[in-house]
Amino acid sequence: IDIFCAFGNTESSRAHLINTLKSIPGIKFVGGGNEYRLNYREYHQHIARSWLCPSNRGWGWDCVRHFEVPFHKTLMLLNHSPQIVPNPFEHEKHCIKYSSDLADLGPLVNYYLKDKKANEQLALAGYNHLRAYHTTNKRAEYFLDICQEKLGIKWK
Repeated sequence: IDIFCAFGNTESSRAHLINTLKSIPGIKFVGGGNEYRLNYREYHQHIARSWLCPSNRGWGWDCVRHFEVPFHKTLMLLNHSPQIVPNPFEHEKHCIKYSSDLADLGPLVNYYLKDKKANEQLALAGYNHLRAYHTTNKRAEYFLDICQEKLGIKWK
């Protein structure tokens, strides 16, 4: 699979993303919106078999896909959003960010599907970043460090 993209609640920005990805010539796109149903296991298998997978925030500010995609060592495509994530995934370091108008999405997709080495390096960097900062333990430590700083209490 070149690109896997499936969203349960397809608001207009997600529908536009899916239609834009489907329209890129010469790629194998798998997925869709509300009509595309997978069970949880199949969903993860599709991510793991893909070269690229977008994580586009939906109704909330944080999306679990933000962590599922790099976990499978798949290169994550992120839109530029006001989402605040501690230790964020950085453009061309751990992921690829595309503009909210999707104008650069086609060229980015084509580049990272042609340059498999760059794709794999960024996907692995995303996985390593996830392991370093976004596991349950790491996020809990981050939260406790903030509490320690604000409350002046030593946890460690």
